[in-house]
Amino acid sequence: LPQANAAASAACPAGYRNINLSPKIVPYLDLYPRANGKNYGDGTADYNSSPSRVSSQDFYLGRFDNTFSEKDSVFLRYGYTKATLHDPELNPLTFTGSNSTGHTLTLTEKHATATLLNEARFGFSRARSFSGTQFVIETSPSLEFMQGAGSVGQIDIGLVGAGAAGGAIVRAGNRNAQDRTLVINQFEFADQVTHYRGPHSLQMGGTIQRIQHNENFQGIPLGTMEFTGLETFLQATPSRFTGAPPGSGDATKAYRRVYFAGYFQDDWKFRPNLSLNLGIRYEIMTVPSEASGDRISNYRTHFENRSEEHTSELQSRLHLVCRLLLEK
Repeated sequence: LPQANAAASAACPAGYRNINLSPKIVPYLDLYPRANGKNYGDGTADYNSSPSRVSSQDFYLGRFDNTFSEKDSVFLRYGYTKATLHDPELNPLTFTGSNSTGHTLTLTEKHATATLLNEARFGFSRARSFSGTQFVIETSPSLEFMQGAGSVGQIDIGLVGAGAAGGAIVRAGNRNAQDRTLVINQFEFADQVTHYRGPHSLQMGGTIQRIQHNENFQGIPLGTMEFTGLETFLQATPSRFTGAPPGSGDATKAYRRVYFAGYFQDDWKFRPNLSLNLGIRYEIMTVPSEASGDRISNYRTHFENRSEEHTSELQSRLHLVCRLLLEK
């Protein structure tokens, strides 16, 4: 990181050079901690620290069971989890904070007779996570790269001289992992029927899932200011700035998909010590769609040497299973 004497703009002591420190850069020097390690003699020095990475997670689980009769029973299960994380950056004046929650709900009903078992299940799950970089110090809105951005962006200083640390100076400011949100909802219904008929144990069933994937991952909402070295940083002459003006775009996406699977299986025990398992399973997954209708690309595939064009709308798989079991 920049060493304190690097900012001296008055008469330079022996061994130092006046590089005409820009007044614009002085407030940004407070975004770096004071050096407490080796001084490399070229305006840079080490800062040594051992911050703690703190996380916590809580789990809660509840279940309810009820038997209505000899043939019918039901159970309900609900789970909840909550987690937080405080992850310091290399620059101890900033850290990444994140939190997440999760919900799961399962409702199952069973109906059984001497030769038939039917199991119906409904499930719902929701996962949410939020993360963003933050300062441990107060910063002035005047330091924001773009008016209305909400915080100081990222400062990157490139490679310094060979006599110094020999690498890039640690970044300062928020590293643009700002207010990133992910929410996934999944609804599921499944049903399975098992029928016992002589030497055959027949199973058939299916499941359907509705998947909602919502996210807001903005690229560089606060902006990134890049400098080729310490001298250009102190002179406030960046080599490149990357960023999107506030309000210039909405990164929210709401993807939707549907999954379906159906299967049939026969466990045929045609001898006391020999069984044959026969089964077929079909799965299908729709390609993603976007809830607003205009925030996803349409991928089109083409057949070679043909003029017709085909749009893939479904992804499907067919499985055939045959297995022979010999019991001693």
